[in-house]
Amino acid sequence: MQKFPKLKNKEIALLIADANTGHILDIELNLKISPSQTVYKIFNSVDEALTDIEIIKKARNHLEFIIYGIDKEVLKAL
Repeated sequence: MQKFPKLKNKEIALLIADANTGHILDIELNLKISPSQTVYKIFNSVDEALTDIEIIKKARNHLEFIIYGIDKEVLKAL
């Protein structure tokens, strides 16, 4: 899988998975099958990520979201 991104300041990383299978999705919500696919979406704040999550949930409601902080700590799991 893609290495955890180097985050700056208060940036956060969002990882998305299919709730039914646990499979990781890329940032385009496609099944991650290739090392070249990007799986972490970077945001400037948790609030920005939550806004994006709400938009994604309207299109696909069977997803899980994990928001990571700069030290790879899990800030939220939805």
